[in-house]
Amino acid sequence: MSLPRVTDVLKMAGMMDLAWCTEEDRERGTLVHRLCELHDRTIEMEVVLDDIAGKKYQYYLNFLEDVKPKIRAIEQEVEKPGIYAGRLDRVMEINGVTGVLDIKSGALYPYVPIQLAAYALTFYKKMARWGLSLSGTGERGYKLVDYTENAYEHDKTWWSAYDVARFRRENGLCKK
Repeated sequence: MSLPRVTDVLKMAGMMDLAWCTEEDRERGTLVHRLCELHDRTIEMEVVLDDIAGKKYQYYLNFLEDVKPKIRAIEQEVEKPGIYAGRLDRVMEINGVTGVLDIKSGALYPYVPIQLAAYALTFYKKMARWGLSLSGTGERGYKLVDYTENAYEHDKTWWSAYDVARFRRENGLCKK
């Protein structure tokens, strides 16, 4: 049996609702994510971007230039053994602190720190937690938010969401 995925848990618990998101938004977000990944893997690419995806990719490049993070892992599959699994966007070191980073091509919604908690809890050491919005906010088009300070509360909320999702799954109250 496969382990529940972090984003599926958040959806089953009612914490992540992407019904408002159009197919075009999803495709653009996937494209921006892929461009950032290819850049971080130093893979040469020649692409023609629409105005919005091109801007968001530039915001990511601005973030890298301004913050100068050390990238430790890219699109890493993680697992809390036997409990849940997921794919985090980045493990980075920023100002000497190692943590998990989630990249959003839009806003940082309330579920983001809970999603980051799930990823951070798969490591055996404490990890900082950052959300990176490429929505055009901030002087250079990005907004980096540090969620580490409230990690304990976010961890508790994650485990509550996990329990609700498990209950719903076990009792046939959701599709997964």
